[in-house]
Amino acid sequence: MRRSPDFFIVGAPKCGTTALYEFLRAHPDIYMPEGKELEYFGSDLKKNPKKTMDEYLFFFKGWNNEKVVGEASVRYLYSKKAAEEIKEFEPNAKILIMVRNLVDLLYSYHSQELYNGNENIEKLLDAIEAEADRKNGLKIPDTNFLPDALFYMEQMKISDQIERYIETFGSEQVHIIVYDDFKSDIKNTYKKVLEFLDVNMDFTPEFKVINPNKKIRSSLLSNFVGKQPRITREFIKIFTTLNFRQKIRKYLRKINTNYDQRDPMSYELREYMTKKLAPEIDKISKLLDRDLSSWKYYD
Repeated sequence: MRRSPDFFIVGAPKCGTTALYEFLRAHPDIYMPEGKELEYFGSDLKKNPKKTMDEYLFFFKGWNNEKVVGEASVRYLYSKKAAEEIKEFEPNAKILIMVRNLVDLLYSYHSQELYNGNENIEKLLDAIEAEADRKNGLKIPDTNFLPDALFYMEQMKISDQIERYIETFGSEQVHIIVYDDFKSDIKNTYKKVLEFLDVNMDFTPEFKVINPNKKIRSSLLSNFVGKQPRITREFIKIFTTLNFRQKIRKYLRKINTNYDQRDPMSYELREYMTKKLAPEIDKISKLLDRDLSSWKYYD
């Protein structure tokens, strides 16, 4: 048996979406497939590999009469087409969006791209300065599989992305979670999500740290996972299933991961990025009708 999703965690990246996914997945009224980032929607996004509808729906074969079904793919928020495509797929879909202090989000996001092998510029400012060239196809790492993921300042236009979903679905079908609340009062924030999804609000999962900062152990192994000759990829695709390939990638990435606390952001970098992102912070503040002036604090 299988059923298609009726709610979506669409982003933003590095805002607690993995933790929310895990906590919702633990709820007996909710079915979510094993693994995030299915990325079926968003035809404007480069995907590797692209999925057919049958391959997408295969992930929901484990549904066992749970009340609601969902999935989490954080690039849906950045996509200019995903909202409309989800709307066409499921007009009554409920949308969950998480937002965070943009400076912390960007710093964490860059670190994640380094870990993924998608980025090779170690310093965030240098990576941002390379964005114009990268939009013209230059300075893209050989191991990169998602070039648009390196358009850092484009990724930070969160207010436009949120508005796209509100305009498409209506505010009553969109629930926005500020990471500050998720971190300071996770139990109450979680209950509000359950209320939005119309499931039992008495259930409380084990709230534990999910998705800590990661660094790769071996660049060689990371390159092997992220970059293979086309003929090799085609051979593997013919003789293996999508599910099997994803499990192998997940295993190789797991053994090549070192969980390390991220180096703190320097005062100079935080000051520079805060000033650069202040106009966007103001837009989000106005959109959410919430004082986010703490996001502009760098002293």
